[in-house]
Amino acid sequence: MSPLFCGLDAMGKGELTIGITMGDPCGIGPEIVAKALADESLRAQARFCVFGFSELFSYAADMAELDYPWYREQHEKLRRYSRPVDVLDDDD
Repeated sequence: MSPLFCGLDAMGKGELTIGITMGDPCGIGPEIVAKALADESLRAQARFCVFGFSELFSYAADMAELDYPWYREQHEKLRRYSRPVDVLDDDD
């Protein structure tokens, strides 16, 4: 998982935003990212944007029996306000 960017949230508070690529869709990347982001203490430290296919990410979470606390967004419609985890869907 590699951080891609960080910046200010919509209110200018300076909340850290970390972008993560999902990795190889046929590999273990989606499951590893889902397991990491299922950790509430990790989500409390930053805002996360996952780049990849939302459906595949949800499937990986289901296979790992995880409740997923993220929101699906089309990449061009990323919201400027803070949510714990957004999945920027490449499928649209």
